[in-house]
Amino acid sequence: MKNKSDTRNHVIDFVNLVENQFETKVKVIRSDNGHEFKMHDFFNSKGIIHQTSCLETPEQNGVVERKHQHLLNVTRTLIFQSKIFTCFWSYALTHVAFFINITPTRLLKNCTPHEKLYGNAYDYKNLKVFGCLCSMQTLSANRSKFEPHAKSYVFLGFPMHTKAYIVFDLKNHDIKISRNVLFHEDIFPSCYNIDNNHDFSNDVCLPVNQSSDSIFANDDYSSKPTIENIDKEHNDDINSNESDNPAPNSDVHRKSGRN
Repeated sequence: MKNKSDTRNHVIDFVNLVENQFETKVKVIRSDNGHEFKMHDFFNSKGIIHQTSCLETPEQNGVVERKHQHLLNVTRTLIFQSKIFTCFWSYALTHVAFFINITPTRLLKNCTPHEKLYGNAYDYKNLKVFGCLCSMQTLSANRSKFEPHAKSYVFLGFPMHTKAYIVFDLKNHDIKISRNVLFHEDIFPSCYNIDNNHDFSNDVCLPVNQSSDSIFANDDYSSKPTIENIDKEHNDDINSNESDNPAPNSDVHRKSGRN
């Protein structure tokens, strides 16, 4: 959401999502007195009670205020720990919301919100460290036989409704989605030449004119591996995975499919 004026569309979409996916009705919506929540016609058509807090009395909307503070605190911690710039704040915030939803809470008798909503526990084997270095397999159609089979990326989370990973290209500075990724969860690269004021919320490519001289900002490392060395080191791992479990777009898979 870019502007507060987009609130109406998001509220309508949320109500429709709840009614269609969970077969239940939204009965009450509580907010402050912001003009973006003045949707009386829509609320009346759905039979929704719109509760509002008094002016300059945020404690009357304490549940939302505390959850907002919780999200921001954990998002800041995630950004500091992963050493990424704040231009990726939307990805960090989305990942934090996802992580909170799969974390047990005493309010739900040590169950997770995910389990309460969907009726099954989340598989924690799928979790990855946010902001860590990863190597993504390149598409065979976009490379020659002598080019690397993998490139270095930064992990930015999980896309909705897709079994894959969101990654940031350290060289071309664009965002991609792929399932063929190897993770190095103890390494956190930092791109010096990323525009910290750039907004990545629309998943657009970032034009960068500077060159990437170094990707590691942590001086505690005795040796700072370059992107080329990392790619070369893990190409054998990617090739090994290709031979054991060929990707749908690989040559091995296409040949076996014709037999």
